[in-house]
Amino acid sequence: MNEKCIVYGIEVSIAAFSYDPEDPYIIKIVKDFNEYAKENNLDIQLNNILLSSHNTTVLNVGYASTVETWLRKKQTDYDIFTMNTIYTSRFAKYSADLKKYVSKDLIDSYSKGIASKIGYYKDKLVGLPLYVDVGVLFSNRELIDKYNQTLPKTWNELIDSAEYIVEKEKEIGNNDIIGYIGHMPDGESSICSSLEFIYSFRDSIESDMPGFRSDNALRAFKMIKEIKNKLSSDSNFILNDMNTAITIISGKVVFGKFWYGEYGDLYISQLPGEKAGVSASCVGGRNLIVNNYVSEERKIASAKVIEFLLSKKLQIKYVLENGKHSGLDDVYYDEELCSKYKCEPFRNMQFIPRPSPSLMSYDEYSLKYISLFTNYLYGNETAENTLKQIDYLTSIYYIENNSTIGRTVIFVTSSILFIMFFTYIIVLSNKYKIYFCRYNKMIWSSMFVGLFIYISQNYFLIGELTEL
Repeated sequence: MNEKCIVYGIEVSIAAFSYDPEDPYIIKIVKDFNEYAKENNLDIQLNNILLSSHNTTVLNVGYASTVETWLRKKQTDYDIFTMNTIYTSRFAKYSADLKKYVSKDLIDSYSKGIASKIGYYKDKLVGLPLYVDVGVLFSNRELIDKYNQTLPKTWNELIDSAEYIVEKEKEIGNNDIIGYIGHMPDGESSICSSLEFIYSFRDSIESDMPGFRSDNALRAFKMIKEIKNKLSSDSNFILNDMNTAITIISGKVVFGKFWYGEYGDLYISQLPGEKAGVSASCVGGRNLIVNNYVSEERKIASAKVIEFLLSKKLQIKYVLENGKHSGLDDVYYDEELCSKYKCEPFRNMQFIPRPSPSLMSYDEYSLKYISLFTNYLYGNETAENTLKQIDYLTSIYYIENNSTIGRTVIFVTSSILFIMFFTYIIVLSNKYKIYFCRYNKMIWSSMFVGLFIYISQNYFLIGELTEL
C-alpha cells in the first residue's frame, strides 16, 4: 500500500447484520474508530448501517443475498461489509483486493493464522476476520475433578472417561448424566461438527483435510455414531444451539462440543483427535470486505478503518469486553490478556474452514450436505454411501481423451458425422436428386447443420474442464 496516501473528509459506511435492533459490539467499534480518527486527525467518519429482522425483511442468509444484489448493481452506498466467512468465494468478484490497500505487516500477522484459510479466494485477499467463532470441548469441571480424570486428547480417551464417570454416577443413583453432547442438529452446525471429526482423524498435524472417500473420513463418521450410541442419544445430539448451550451448563453433561463462550465453571480445551496432538476447530465468524465499486479514496479510507479494528490492541480489547474471539494468533500470547483470560486453549488451534463449492452456492451445498449427514446419523444410511454422496456434491468427473471410453466416444462420434456428411453429399448429387425433390433444400440443410452441431458436442464431453 502507498504509505503517502492521505485521506481528507471521507465518510465510510460499514454494513452489518444482527438479529437484534441494536448491536452493542458494532456500535462500540464505530465509536472507537471515530474517537481514534479525531485524535489522529484522519478526517474519516465511520457510520454503521445495521440490517436486522426489526428494520428489514433480511435474515442471516438473506443478508448475504441482499448485499450481493447491491454489489451486482455496483451500488456505492456502503464501503465495508461484515460477511460470514463461508461466503468468501461468493463475494470475491465484488470485493477489493485488500493486499492493495491494507498494510503488509497486518496481512502477514493474520495470514499466519486462520485468515489464510477464510480470507483468500485464489490469490485475492477478499476479507480479513473481524472476529471468528471456534468450536471447542467443554468438560464438566466438577465431575472431572471428582473422579480424577484428565481432559481427553483422543476420542477413545473421551469415551473411556465419559463411560467411567457415567457408570460411577449411576452407582450413587444419578441416572441423568449425559456422556457427550455432539452439537449436530438438523442445521448448519452439523456441518461444522462433522467436518471437525474428519479433520481430527488426519494422519498428523501437518496433514491436509482427508478426502470424503478416504479411510480417515470413514473412521471419523463411524466414531461419531459410536460416541452417540455409547454416550448420548439422538435427542441429545440433535439439540439446537440454544438447547445445546443450556444442556452443557446444566451440570448433567460430562463432555460437550460447542462454539466458544463463557458458560460457567467448565474446563475448555481443544477437541480430541484420533491421535493425541491432532485436533480440529471449525471456523465461523465475520470477515471485513471492501466494496470494489467505491472510489479509490474511499477504499484507502476503508483500509484505515480495517487496520485500526484489526490491530492487536483493539482485538485484545474486544476479546475482554465483548468475548469476540480474535483471528490474530498473537493476541493469545499477550501477557496482560492471558492474566485475565484463558489463552491456552486458543494457542495453535487447528482450524478447518467449511468448503467453498464451485459448482453450486454454499447455501445449496449446505442443505444437501445436512440432509445426507442427518440421514446417516439419525437414520439407517451407511457411512460409506453417505461419504460417497457428500463427495459427489463437489467432485468434478471427466473422461480422459486417451482412455478406452474417450477413444470410443471420439471414434463413434466421428463415424456418425462422416456418415451424415457423406449421405448429405449423395443427397445433393444429380444422380439421386429425383428421390428428394419433395424436400426443400433450405430446410434439409438446416436440419443437417443442426444435427451435425448437436452430435459434435460429444467432443466437448471429453477431457478436463477448464475455466473460460
